[in-house]
Amino acid sequence: MRYLVTGARGFAGRHLVYHLRKLGHGVIAWDREDCDLLKIRRTKDKIASLKPEGIFHLAAPQTSVGQSWKDRIGTITDNRQATLSVLVAASSLNPKPKVFFTSSAEVLGNAGSEPLAETTPTHPLNPYALSKVEGEELCRHYWKNFGVPVVIVRAFNHIGPGQRKDFVFPNFARQIARIEEGSGVGEILVGNLEARRDFTDARDMVVAYSTMMERGIPGEIYHAGSGKSWSIREILEILLDLSPAQIKIVVDPDRFRPNDIPEQKCDPAKIKALGWKPKIPLTQTLTDILEDARDKVKQDS
Repeated sequence: MRYLVTGARGFAGRHLVYHLRKLGHGVIAWDREDCDLLKIRRTKDKIASLKPEGIFHLAAPQTSVGQSWKDRIGTITDNRQATLSVLVAASSLNPKPKVFFTSSAEVLGNAGSEPLAETTPTHPLNPYALSKVEGEELCRHYWKNFGVPVVIVRAFNHIGPGQRKDFVFPNFARQIARIEEGSGVGEILVGNLEARRDFTDARDMVVAYSTMMERGIPGEIYHAGSGKSWSIREILEILLDLSPAQIKIVVDPDRFRPNDIPEQKCDPAKIKALGWKPKIPLTQTLTDILEDARDKVKQDS
């Protein structure tokens, strides 16, 4: 198959491109420098010239919940526009390529501590989540009215080596690595440690993406996650146990988010029916995150 991947140099995008090429697929890897997805006509023309058999749409001008509060209007309008550009382009091709859209479990809001299935109503509590709800609606519109075969994933939290340092665990790991490089004694600044989330290794998550592209039913939404929840505190304690340094935890109020959701946990039954389940143990993921942080701290120094 010949796939176009938008957001190919992002965290999940890099892992997805590697996975697809390992499977023997042809991959056109796009990032912001390759095509400005905010320009609909130009995007349409470029995709028409490539004639991909499938499009993995991972790109979003804003991918951070925390940063989305700093530019609420830009997050909503730009993320929506990028998705619209891809759908317009796909609708103009014959045959129409299958489009895979990455939404987020953030769209579900504070839906309780029970495993969340695809029937859970959306209730976005931040600008990023709202932009993803609008993206889902655009996908449904182009499937129902223009026959673009779209599959939507609501990805629960995915983590692993290569994630940006403004995300929570790479941030923790960088702080730990800097302390290790120094005296071996220090403090780590943290926000809310009691929130519980469903964490999956990004290298497992992209296998879910390719499985949905291959076997997912057009027009359907799939929840992708492990089905287990961990508190941020539990994850931090594992990271600290992986380090020989003596580190004190210090709570920083500036690191708390508005409307932080107490717990989210995936009900992965629907995607497991396609033959996918995560395989990489959480401890291995965290070991790899810390090793990645150590490498980056050494490079910086």
